Amino acid sequence: MNDEPYSFDPFGAGLGQRALATELESVLGGRYFPIGEWLSHSGVFVESRGRVVAAGMGWIWELGSSVEESFELAVTADRPLPCLYSDPGLGPWPTGAGAEGAGQSEERAR
Repeated sequence: MNDEPYSFDPFGAGLGQRALATELESVLGGRYFPIGEWLSHSGVFVESRGRVVAAGMGWIWELGSSVEESFELAVTADRPLPCLYSDPGLGPWPTGAGAEGAGQSEERAR
C-alpha cells in the first residue's frame, strides 16, 4: 500500500485547479476535471473518457484508465507508476516506470 492518502473530493479539488487542468489538456489532449489529491498533494484529474492522471511539481503520472484502476493502484501499488511528462529540466520520476516521453507529451514521444 502507498503511504500517502488518496483524497477523493471533486468539490474541494476543483478549487483553484482549472489552470492545471488546462495545462493537462494542452500536454495530453482531452478534457480533464479535478477529482482529488494524491502523491505529495498532486492534483488528481479524470479525463472525460475515464483516464485518471496526477499532476504536480512539474510531472504528470498515469494512475489508470478508470477511477477504479487509480484507486487500485493507490491501495495495492502493484504496478509501476508511469511518468507521462516532466517539465523541461526535470527528469522523469520515478525513473524506469514508463517515462520514455518525459519532457514532451506522450503523443509526441511516440
